[in-house]
Amino acid sequence: AQDWSSHMADLRNQIGQLEPLLVTAEGRNGLARMRETADAYEPMVRQLIVFVREGKTKETGELVSRIVPLVHEFDRTAQGLVKQQRTFLETSHRESRATARLNGIILTALLLLILAAGAVAGFVVRNAVRTIEGVTGGLDSGAKQVAMAASQIASSSTSLSQISSEQA
Repeated sequence: AQDWSSHMADLRNQIGQLEPLLVTAEGRNGLARMRETADAYEPMVRQLIVFVREGKTKETGELVSRIVPLVHEFDRTAQGLVKQQRTFLETSHRESRATARLNGIILTALLLLILAAGAVAGFVVRNAVRTIEGVTGGLDSGAKQVAMAASQIASSSTSLSQISSEQA
């Protein structure tokens, strides 16, 4: 009897552990039916143990005929919960695979977008560098021309200075 009581306590504990895991009303209702069935089953089995100890076979037979449908009901409800949870798991699995595929597509699109932005940035920088090189080349050419003109002016100034000195 004590061994049976510990098994019943384990069963009630397992039912309690299932409760927070059930997310649907159908699952919670099934668990409530299992709990109600266990509540009806337990006192009958306690009485059955007493009848067996006392050798009351007629009463034992009558009580067993009332206990068996409870066991079947408990079994059916448990199988229903298992089926529901398997369906829920399969649905979750399909949804997670679809989400993973969508995430892969989004990641690929973002990667392509980043690569395109990098290519555009490279093109813009290359064109800016070419423009700056062109401007720098023009400034260099202008600076050389100014330097040449300054050299010619200096040369002319020196020549003029010498001619002025000679005439004076």
